[in-house]
Amino acid sequence: MNIRISLAMGACALALAAAPALAQEDYANGPESVTVTAPRLHEQWSNGLQRVPEKASLSETVAYDDLDLTTPEGAHRLNARVRFAAMRVCRELAEMYPYATPESPSCYRAAVSDGLARAGDAIDQERIAYREGD
Repeated sequence: MNIRISLAMGACALALAAAPALAQEDYANGPESVTVTAPRLHEQWSNGLQRVPEKASLSETVAYDDLDLTTPEGAHRLNARVRFAAMRVCRELAEMYPYATPESPSCYRAAVSDGLARAGDAIDQERIAYREGD
């Protein structure tokens, strides 16, 4: 029983330790980035050795400061980066919590949907600023 508690506490500590690093990475990339987030996991299953924290999620910051989002090519490249980031965060989440991860396709769909919405906002803002001469 003590091993289960220790493992659960370790998993929670790992999740808490990762959060500041993600926030710093987001800040380091500046405003020209979007964040792709895998959906939160909820405690669904325990195998006796690994207990999933009540909520676990992963994010990745996708920079686009090297892209011209006013062009179709730049927008397409950002969308492709978002899709690859979604694949990576869902894969990593599945590796960290193999017994509680939602189905991979639905994790990917949710992460892509959220990431593409954020990318679409960034593309729209860049194009508006371009038209207004900023």
